[in-house]
Amino acid sequence: MNAQIYKNFLGVLLVLTISFFSSATTVLAESRSGDRVVVDTDEVINEDLFIGGKKVEILGEVNGDVYIGAENVEIQGLINGDIFVAAETITITGTLNDDIRAFGQSLTLVGATLNDGVTFFGDQLTHDSDTTVSGTVLFLGDTLLMNGLINGDIRGAGDTFTIKGEVTDSLYIASRVLNIEEGGVVNGDIRFASRNNVVVSPGAVVNGEIRRENISTSEWRGGWSWAEPVFAFVSFFGALVTGIVLLLIFHRPVVGVSERIRERPLLSLGVGSLVMLASLPFFLLLFLTIVGIPLALLGLTLFIIGLCLSKTFVALALGRFFLRTLSPRATKNPSAYLSFFVGLISLYLLYQLPILGSLVKLIVALLGLGALLYGLQRIRRDWISE
Repeated sequence: MNAQIYKNFLGVLLVLTISFFSSATTVLAESRSGDRVVVDTDEVINEDLFIGGKKVEILGEVNGDVYIGAENVEIQGLINGDIFVAAETITITGTLNDDIRAFGQSLTLVGATLNDGVTFFGDQLTHDSDTTVSGTVLFLGDTLLMNGLINGDIRGAGDTFTIKGEVTDSLYIASRVLNIEEGGVVNGDIRFASRNNVVVSPGAVVNGEIRRENISTSEWRGGWSWAEPVFAFVSFFGALVTGIVLLLIFHRPVVGVSERIRERPLLSLGVGSLVMLASLPFFLLLFLTIVGIPLALLGLTLFIIGLCLSKTFVALALGRFFLRTLSPRATKNPSAYLSFFVGLISLYLLYQLPILGSLVKLIVALLGLGALLYGLQRIRRDWISE
């Protein structure tokens, strides 16, 4: 399971990168943003679609890949490409003809037709009796409830898995509870890692072998070995949502800081390095004095926030550089959302490099922190002018 998750994560990044760079060279991409973004029922979009907003509704047809960062997402229409979603709640009642990869609190499938796989990292995945999924379901979270048809297998880890519909292949589950309830059908094997037994209710059917694995053996050998790729996947979507929210609320200041990186990269790197070297001894000295502890905690919190935000600034600057360089028809100021997405994917691909990945993370932190401090005065003027 570790290998599949890790390949899935890298596959997402590689597909996204190829898609972005292809669209950058041909400018065949559309981006939308706002509090409420709607693709109406009579709309047909024949290109990749990038959306950032609070509420997103797709009622029409999209013949390309869809990338969404929002609070609430509803898909009632038809999507013929891959879909990548980071949102609090995701509801699908339409048709998806390619993979969906999502991160959020809940993913609800109601009367939906999904003609490829589902990958979801979140709290709850619910699949009603009128929904059909033709592909593998990969779930990492808390609760999974399957009532419909899965033309494939289910692989996942969580707290409670409940199967009331039909699974044409096998189950590979690590969880506290696995219930095959009345009406549930599993046509393959059940490989189950838990201290509890699988509960197969009267009226449920399992046509394969049921085998409870020791958590330390077989597919789950290595204990928490799957945590690294899962953390990378969660980190990517967390950074994506954070960046989109920052751009929606503080658009001008965020763009301003990213421009500082582009205009003065060496200065930003130098300022960031000095701050990094000076901050830790300074906070340590404050901790040694009783009076300075509250100030040290406040300063350390702000310092950590600055490091977390640095990824957003660098990704935006890097994405704009790529779009301006790779596209002969690129505008002077390409979409901030598209630029951020391109840059963030590029960073996470670089993070995967052995040894160099750690160096890239350090440089990103120093660049972003330095540019943030270097641009504070301009940000303050922007806020005042607004």
